[in-house]
Amino acid sequence: MLIGLGYVDCSQPAVAITLLVLAVSLTGTQYSGWIVNHMDIAPAFAGILFGISNSIAAVTGFLSPVVAGMLTKVHSCIFVVFFTYM
Repeated sequence: MLIGLGYVDCSQPAVAITLLVLAVSLTGTQYSGWIVNHMDIAPAFAGILFGISNSIAAVTGFLSPVVAGMLTKVHSCIFVVFFTYM
């Protein structure tokens, strides 16, 4: 859905908002199986495991803008970030 958002132009704000709302709403479904996984694996160490896995996952939050900046500097097109560069 977020990849499709890259193809929505500024004249269609309702489509852009709908795609964003759906994408954010559907991310909530992951928590029903992902967060409790740490409790299933090792109940005594669930907090430590969750901290380690969340720290590793947070690294992508500051690495992805750097990678996107490098890709768009080389190709001067944002669509290369979504692997749709033609």
